[in-house]
Amino acid sequence: MAQERITVLRMLEEGKITVDEATALLDVIEQPDFSEEQQTASSPVQPLKRDPLGQPQPSGASEGDLSGVDLTKMTKMKIHGVTPEFIERIRQLGLTDLSMDKLVEMRIHGVTPDYVLEIRAAGLDPSVNQLIEMRIHGVTPDYVRELQIMGYADLNVPKLVEMRIHGVTPDYIRQMEALGVEGLTLDRLIEMRIHGVDAEYLKSMNKLG
Repeated sequence: MAQERITVLRMLEEGKITVDEATALLDVIEQPDFSEEQQTASSPVQPLKRDPLGQPQPSGASEGDLSGVDLTKMTKMKIHGVTPEFIERIRQLGLTDLSMDKLVEMRIHGVTPDYVLEIRAAGLDPSVNQLIEMRIHGVTPDYVRELQIMGYADLNVPKLVEMRIHGVTPDYIRQMEALGVEGLTLDRLIEMRIHGVDAEYLKSMNKLG
């Protein structure tokens, strides 16, 4: 317990947490433990204790006990904005059993509750890892909706990510349509982009007759 207090004080000194947050952490760390006999006398069946992420704690841990929590990871969560409100909203979306590292990764790449809701409203239901991949490659709700409006209804996450990686944008599709290119399936569009078939190339080829 002494080591946890030192860690909290060091975090405060380095400006990683506020005075109020340090006080709250110290209050939790210094909570007295009750003996097994006292616990049994007060309640034969004790409720399962959980850590700040809602994960089960070892038997005998006091409510809110941080002795088994990696405070370095909690610091990363604080730095990147993984707040209790963020965790609760993510859980309400059915995304549960997420590790501290995964929650930090979501925040780093901008996987917010609003992003999840908008992607689901577009008819997709990605996993957490897919949501992160989509954000990394710029698959936005607007991108998905614009493709749907253009008639590409059968969209899936791997195909959307592949399209973004290779630069298949709505503007590119419109340019190809304006030049009279037909049969613009998603796979064909990706292949064209991979091989550098753009508007300038087609215009130069048309000039040759």
